[in-house]
Amino acid sequence: MTKILHRIGYATPIVTVLGLLMIYFMAPEFYLTYILEEVQREQGAVEIVTFWFAMIGGGILLVSSWKFWKSGNWLAAGVIGAVSGATLLFAGEEIGWGQIHFGWEPPLWWSTHFGGSTDLHSSQFPIPMLAAIFLFVIFFLLPFVWKFQLPLRLPENLKLAIPEGPVIFTVAFATLYRELKGVYFWVC
Repeated sequence: MTKILHRIGYATPIVTVLGLLMIYFMAPEFYLTYILEEVQREQGAVEIVTFWFAMIGGGILLVSSWKFWKSGNWLAAGVIGAVSGATLLFAGEEIGWGQIHFGWEPPLWWSTHFGGSTDLHSSQFPIPMLAAIFLFVIFFLLPFVWKFQLPLRLPENLKLAIPEGPVIFTVAFATLYRELKGVYFWVC
């Protein structure tokens, strides 16, 4: 069962991107209007699906973190709790903390100092850089260091918080796809 789930995990990001590309090539107007419409991008299908998946994933991680905490595995609880918090923060950022969907305006002091949007990634804060560092540490550095668990004498109870291959692949694939998409938009 685990091998099947791993294969599904590895295939999911590839199938998702291929599906989006097929929609684009078969019906570019539909894709650009309903999936990646630039003017109303925050209300597009990809943004909404991303928000819901991040909320669900963040909630599941939060429950997992709580269960690890209650069982006394505080190390795994801390790592998974940090990933849960980052995922829920990402979900809030994805929809501008409700500003777009509920039509409310940020307070004047926020607009004055941080721009007209309530999301932090559009402000002066280095959120994209901090997010990239966090992703690198959790999804690439931590699994790499775990390979040297015995010589480094890392506690065994940390193992439950180490991302598995399909998760690492998905993050790497999404990062590569985002960068390639950025190059495409820059060239075109």
